[in-house]
Amino acid sequence: MRRKGSPSKNGVRVEITVNDQNLIVDVHLAGEESHHRIVHGVLTQPLVTGHEKTVIQSKEGQKESHKISSVARSKVASIPGGAEATFLIDEMNQIVNVTSENQTTVNKVQHLGEKVSPEREFQKGFRSSETTPKR
Repeated sequence: MRRKGSPSKNGVRVEITVNDQNLIVDVHLAGEESHHRIVHGVLTQPLVTGHEKTVIQSKEGQKESHKISSVARSKVASIPGGAEATFLIDEMNQIVNVTSENQTTVNKVQHLGEKVSPEREFQKGFRSSETTPKR
């Protein structure tokens, strides 16, 4: 796997960040410093099909525009605009994962008739693990 200029040689130790569904959302060389940020906020509007960027309004009221990684696009699309969520932003300033903070809020926003993707239940959780490649 080659991402962000990382070498793809056998025997290289890497740290893998996975989401609550155990899908890989980021990879770094072992020991390499990563600069992930967690942003608590809301999408200012639902994600439009085909768009690769969105705007998050943080709980402090700041608006931030971010690209969305291909692995996170369907999860971002399933969060309705106005629903509180937790976004994982990588060092390339793109959203690599999102989880709903409050399923009740998601249900309430959907009930108000906003056009959204089908409801899904989300769990919080970002974790990293280290792996040694097979030889």
